Amino acid sequence: MQTKANNLEKRLFLMEIFNTNRTLFYYLFSQHLEELNQLFTIQPSQIRLKVTVTFLWILSMRVTWILTILKNIETTLKNAAGDS
Repeated sequence: MQTKANNLEKRLFLMEIFNTNRTLFYYLFSQHLEELNQLFTIQPSQIRLKVTVTFLWILSMRVTWILTILKNIETTLKNAAGDS
């Protein structure tokens, strides 16, 4: 863990252990509770970032959905007019 440059790298490393060997993850976490707890505590600025990212993702999905509907309308109108 000391070879990791920042908290993000440490957290990604720990999540890789979690995905591979949960028993080891929980053992490490219990042995280094205070140090590792800081990596998994969410700060208010992180909450704002997650809300913003979620909002942007939802917005992009809606835009994709609207574009699909518009393309379907365009195709339907061309078919109705006989312009295949």
